[in-house]
Amino acid sequence: MNASDMLLVLLSGFLFSGIAITGKPGAGDKPIYRETLIDSSSFASYAAFEAKWNYLYPWGSDHNGSARMIGGPGKHSHIALMDSGVLHLKAEYIQHDEGRSNKDPFLPIKYHSGAIHAKHQVTVSDEWPMYEVSGYF
Repeated sequence: MNASDMLLVLLSGFLFSGIAITGKPGAGDKPIYRETLIDSSSFASYAAFEAKWNYLYPWGSDHNGSARMIGGPGKHSHIALMDSGVLHLKAEYIQHDEGRSNKDPFLPIKYHSGAIHAKHQVTVSDEWPMYEVSGYF
């Protein structure tokens, strides 16, 4: 993993109620430090969610497969917050022709799904070589 890698949360058809991301420095005799960067309160409301998370992939709605991600402010058919503070990501097969993915290898779109990614970028470095991502799935 190089230093420019970022945390990408990509789940389809899952309900989850919390994610904690903690970092720990690994250089020499530094004390262990843990900080929760995103907690389950980010699923309490759309305002809280949109403060910590972005909709779709960092590069847009398509990847290199047959699914197109659907979601955005006010567009919650595939990325929805439940009353209990749980995030619901939905994937579904589509029957109509939506064309092809705009990413190589340009496969036909067969699914709609939800995807999110954290606004906070996790950078793995010599100073911070280890991160722990945990959640309730």
